[in-house]
Formats: sequence, structure tokens, C-alpha cells
Amino acid sequence: MNTRLAVLGVPAKACSVCLVVLGLDAFPVHRTGLQGRASRCKGCHRERQALLRRDPAYKAAERRQQRPYDRQRARQEDRRAYMLGRSQLRRALEAGAEYDGHQPEDLLIHWDDEDLYACICCGGPYEHLDHNVPLIRGGSHTLDNLVPLCQDCNLAKSGKCPYRFYAERFPSLKPFLEPFFDTHERLTEEELAERQGGTA
Repeated sequence: MNTRLAVLGVPAKACSVCLVVLGLDAFPVHRTGLQGRASRCKGCHRERQALLRRDPAYKAAERRQQRPYDRQRARQEDRRAYMLGRSQLRRALEAGAEYDGHQPEDLLIHWDDEDLYACICCGGPYEHLDHNVPLIRGGSHTLDNLVPLCQDCNLAKSGKCPYRFYAERFPSLKPFLEPFFDTHERLTEEELAERQGGTA
């Protein structure tokens, strides 16, 4: 097969990894490569990419490079969630909550990383960004404290202790969650005023 390619004058080249002579269409297009093709054949190229994607350092570098494009896409494609994030940030700052400096588009990227695409309680389309530990209970405005909820679940949860709320929604989890009930006590008006005064 390979010798036939050479005899017939079909454009061909040898793969730099497996050293097999193949037709040019067996190599990925590469603008600066010899004959406009990459040095590795498509099979060797796929194997190399598979190895790289299993390398944590490569994955982290790839993610860092992708972040600016993800932010731009989040702004353009999910304007509703972007505006919800801005609204929640304003509420959190007014309440004097801890804030980690994330932007609304960073939250969408974080949810994408965690496979959070729907309401975490019922699995329906999310309509609200909820503070898992409510602001009134001292919750922070950080990526790990923001979760997607639909309108019904968000209204049902309100300012409740998250562990108590999830135990109500998922009775089978109650034995595991009960020790944490009311871990986050609702703050009194005086405590809220003191907290806001301390952050001013």
C-alpha cells in the first residue's frame, strides 16, 4: 500500500511517530508543517491528545487559556443569569457578606465545572441564584455558597437552615443531616446591624 503510493506519485509523507508512509489526507492540516500537514498522522495525534488530557497540569493550563473565552460566552449567551449575579452581588454587599471577588460569568464557569445545570432540589430549570447558607444566617457571597434553584424551591427555602431544608426535601438524608440542624442560626437585627457596622 505504502510503496504503491510512492510508485503512483500520490502525495505522501512519513509519520514522525509511527514512521508509516501515508497519504497527505491521513495527516491533520497544519499551516506551517511540511506540505501543509502536521508531522504526526491523525491516529498518533489522537493518542497524544488523549495522553495530554489525562495530565492534570495540561488540563489546568488548558482551562486557564479557555477562561477569557468562557467569560465572553457567558456574557453573550446567558444574559439573564449574568444580571441575576449582579443583583445577588448588590444584596450581598448591602448585607456585609464575605465576597471572594468573582464575577457573574465566573459563577457560570464554576457551575459548568461542577455539572450544575438545573435546580439542585427538583432538577427543573433554574431561575434563581441562591445562597446555600442564607445571607441573614451569615452566609458568604462566594462561588462555593451559590447554587441554582427554581422559583418554587427558592421560595420554599427562603432563609431556612440549608441542612433542615434539604432534610425536608429528601427525607432519606435526614439522619445524616440532623446533627447539623441550625448550625447557621438566623441572626438577630442587632447582630445584623453590628455585622454591617463592622464591615463599613
